Amino acid sequence: EQGRRLELVARRARALLLLPAGLWYALLLVAPLLVLLVFSFGTRGPNGGYVPGFTLDQYGEIHTRITPFVNTVWYATLGTIACLIVAYPLAYYLATRAGRRKFILLALVVVPLWTSFLIRTYAWMFILGSNGFPKIWDELGLGRLVLLNTPFAITLGIVYNYLPLMILPLFVNLERL
Repeated sequence: EQGRRLELVARRARALLLLPAGLWYALLLVAPLLVLLVFSFGTRGPNGGYVPGFTLDQYGEIHTRITPFVNTVWYATLGTIACLIVAYPLAYYLATRAGRRKFILLALVVVPLWTSFLIRTYAWMFILGSNGFPKIWDELGLGRLVLLNTPFAITLGIVYNYLPLMILPLFVNLERL
């Protein structure tokens, strides 16, 4: 009898401990996906926006929207490979050769994460835009240089923003070895 009570208390405790994580999961992952699913069956309004309804027209036109999907997969793959090429040697160095400088170098990897993703992206947009590096290039007499909205700029932004998120797990795993 007491064993059953203890088991019931343990189940309730587990459920109570899982409740906050389950609510966050439902609120931040499941709810937005449900909203996206509902919107996918509606139609676009005459001035943009969403008009409620149930139609499969959006799914019938999906073949006309393949280019953004292909571009997303391409840049994600390219960004992942570029991050790995840069992150692995750095993580290896941090895990095996950094010595006393390890924590300073790790701080240099982590500190950019303290700044908003959006602000870091806008900073790169300024650097690569017409008032940043291309202006210096032009003033040196080397001609007009366009970097913003190029495949190079997109890849650079992906690598810069996600590089710490690849360095840290690699570092932890290499240090354990």
